[in-house]
Amino acid sequence: MDVKAVERYMRLLYNRLPLIGGRLRQWAMEALARDGSPESVRVLAQVVTRGDDGQVLDAARQALRQLARQDSVDAVCQAWAETRQADLAALLVERQWVASTPPKVRLLTALRTDRLDAIRDGEAKVVPLLVEACKDADPIIAERALQALRNLGSKTAQQALCRLVIERDDPVARDAALAAGYVPQDEEQRALFFFLTEQWERYDLLDFDRQFLRAAYEEADDHLRRRVREKLRASGRADFLAVLAGQDYRASVLEMSPGELDLFLQTLIANQEWATLWDLVFEVRFAWSARIVEALAGSGWRPQNGEDVPVFEELVSLAGQGLPAREEQMEQLFSSVFQQVQADQPQLFPPAVLRARARVPGRINSVAFSPTRPAIAVGTGQRKVVLWNYQRAERERVLGGFKRSIGPVTFAGDGALLAAERTNRRDSVCTIYAWDDPWEDGVPFSPGQHTGSVTALEPVGASRVLSAGRDGEVVLWDVPGRREVARQRYARYDGWAKTACVSPDERRVAVVGTWGVKIISLPQLKDLRPWLGQSKARYAAFPPDDETMILGQSDGDVVTCRPQKKMMRYWNGASWYEEDRTWLTREGQPLTHHEGRMKGVEMLHGSSIVISAASDGSVHFTDLETRASVGSVQVLDGPLTSLHISPDESFMAVGSSEAVLSLWDIRGLAMPGVLLQPFARSTVAVVPVLDDLIADGNLPPPARLALQFAACVLRRRFRYDIEIGELPMIMMGEFDIEIE
Repeated sequence: MDVKAVERYMRLLYNRLPLIGGRLRQWAMEALARDGSPESVRVLAQVVTRGDDGQVLDAARQALRQLARQDSVDAVCQAWAETRQADLAALLVERQWVASTPPKVRLLTALRTDRLDAIRDGEAKVVPLLVEACKDADPIIAERALQALRNLGSKTAQQALCRLVIERDDPVARDAALAAGYVPQDEEQRALFFFLTEQWERYDLLDFDRQFLRAAYEEADDHLRRRVREKLRASGRADFLAVLAGQDYRASVLEMSPGELDLFLQTLIANQEWATLWDLVFEVRFAWSARIVEALAGSGWRPQNGEDVPVFEELVSLAGQGLPAREEQMEQLFSSVFQQVQADQPQLFPPAVLRARARVPGRINSVAFSPTRPAIAVGTGQRKVVLWNYQRAERERVLGGFKRSIGPVTFAGDGALLAAERTNRRDSVCTIYAWDDPWEDGVPFSPGQHTGSVTALEPVGASRVLSAGRDGEVVLWDVPGRREVARQRYARYDGWAKTACVSPDERRVAVVGTWGVKIISLPQLKDLRPWLGQSKARYAAFPPDDETMILGQSDGDVVTCRPQKKMMRYWNGASWYEEDRTWLTREGQPLTHHEGRMKGVEMLHGSSIVISAASDGSVHFTDLETRASVGSVQVLDGPLTSLHISPDESFMAVGSSEAVLSLWDIRGLAMPGVLLQPFARSTVAVVPVLDDLIADGNLPPPARLALQFAACVLRRRFRYDIEIGELPMIMMGEFDIEIE
C-alpha cells in the first residue's frame, strides 16, 4: 500500500462522522490489517496507543497478533520502545517478539520478553546498551539487564565491559564487573583496571614496578589521564609517582602537563621527598622552583652537600622577600614589563642594552657579524673594510686597496668574507671581493662584478653568496669555487634591486627593488610566483609563515603582506592584454611606524620578534604573533645607515653616517621565556644577561627578585659546564678604530 493510501485510511480511523463513522473506521481497520506492511502496522500500533474506540482497538490488537513478517514486527517493537504502552508490551510478551533492528530496540525487546538468547551472537556489541538498560525506568528491563551483565557468556563481552569501566568510569559497569569478577586480559589494561577500581592488593601483585600502569597512562587520552591523576592524588602514595615520571624524574618533568607537574610535586611534598625536590629546583620553571624552595624552607630541611648550602640559603632568602611565585603573577608581571609605564619614563625592561660604541673614520655603509668568531666586518666610505673583535675590543685587520667605496659586506656560513664596491656612476663596473680566511689571508679574489653599485650581498648556506646590483641582475656565487652558479635579470626598464633577504630554509630569496617585491627560488633564481606590488618596500624579512612577508617601507611603516591574485591589463605596443598576477597585499594596521626612512628589518626566528630601524635613530622591537610592541631604543649617533643581527640572535649592530658603530646585547628579549619555561631548557648564555638586567636601577623589585632567583639557580645548574667569563660578550666602552 502506498503512503497516500495509508494516510487516507489513517484519517478514516479517527473520523467522527455520525451514523457511518463507525462503519468507515471498521472498513479502514480491515484494509490496513489485510495489507500488513510496516507502514500499515505503524498506524495500527498508533491506534492501540492512542485510540478510544473499543471496537477499533480490539480489531487493531487482533490484527497485530496475526503479524508474521519481521519488518512488520519491527514496526510494532519500535512503537512500543517509543511509548512503552502496556497493551503493546503485553503483545510482545505474548508473541515473544524480538526486533531485528535497530540494536537498542532489539536489546530492549529481548530483555522485556526474557529472550537474551536472541542477542548472544552480538553480546559484546550490546554491552554498552546493556549498561544503559540497567538504568531503564522499567524495573523488569533494568533487573534483567543487570543480570545479563553479571552473566556475560563470552570473553569478548567481558572485555568490553571492563573497557567501559576504564574509559567511562560508569558505576553500573564497575559494580557489575566487580560482582562478576571480570578482568581485562591485557596486562597493561588489567593494571589500569585494578588501579581505577582501587583493588590495591591485586594491583601491587601485578604491577609492583608500575611499568604496566605507566605504559597504559602514556597511551591514554586526556580524559583517562585526568582520572588516573585524580586517583594518584587521592592515594597520596609516592610510589605511584613513577606512573607520571618513570625512573628519570628530571627528564620527565619537562614533558609533563601543568596538571601532571602539579600532582607530581605536591605528592613529593606530601611525602617529604626533600632531596628529590631539591634536585628539581634546577629543572622546573621558575614559579614551581620558588614554591619548592618555600616548602623546603618551611620543613627545616637543608642540603647535605656543603657546596649547595650557600645556594639554598640564597634561594630561601629571595623566596622570603615576596617573589611572584605563582604562574598568574609571573604572566601579569611579564605582560607589562616590556611596556613603558608612561611616555616620559624609561622602559622597565629594555629589549636591548648598549654595550659599546666604536668610531670609524668615514661613513659606515654596512656591518656584518662573523659566524665563526666574536668579530664584525665594517664596510666604510674610506674604501676600507675593518675587522673588529668586539669581545676583546681590538682591531684585528684592515683590508684596503679597493678602487671605490665599500658598500655591502657579509660573511658566508663557513666564515669567508665578501665585500662589494659602490659608485655614483651607473656605467662603472663594481667588483665583489672575497677572502677565504680574512684573518689570515690579506689577498682577495673576485668571484664577479656588477655594472653599477652592488646593492645587496646575502649568504646562502656555507659557501654561497647572492648579490644584486644597479644593473638589475641577481647572481648566485660559489665562493670557494670562484664561479657563478646562476644569473637572472629581473628589472623592467630602469628598475634595479635595492635589498635582498634569503629565507631561513635557504630555498627562496625576496628581492626588493624599484618595481616592488619578487620571490625567486634558490639556487635556480627562477620566479616561484610573480609577486609584485608594494613599491614603497625597502627591506624584507621572512616570518615563519611561508605565505607572509614583512616589509619595511619608505614611509616608515613596517607591515605584513600576503599574496592576492589580480587580473591586470597590459599594453604590448599594439593591443591590450590581460594577465593573472599575484600581488602582495598589505594586512591590517602596520606592525610599527618610524618617523625616519627605513634602514633595516630583521626577524628573530627564535622569539618571533621583528626588529626595525630607521634613519631617525629609532629601533623598534615588535612581537609578530601579538602585533604588540615589546620596546624600543633610540640611537643617538646621527642618521642610521644599517642594521644587522648576529647569526645566534644575541647581538645587534647599528651603523651611522657619522661613522659611529653601536653594539647592543639583545639577549634580554629571551628573559620572559627564561622565567616562564623550565630552567632545564635555559642555556648558560643567559646568565651574564641576567646579571646586566639585575644591575638595571629601573627594574621593579618583583622583577629583580625573580631574575636574582633565576641567576642563582642557573649558576648552580651550569657550575660544571663553562666559566661565565668565557661566554660570548661585547666589551663595554667607547672605542676609536684606526684604519690607516
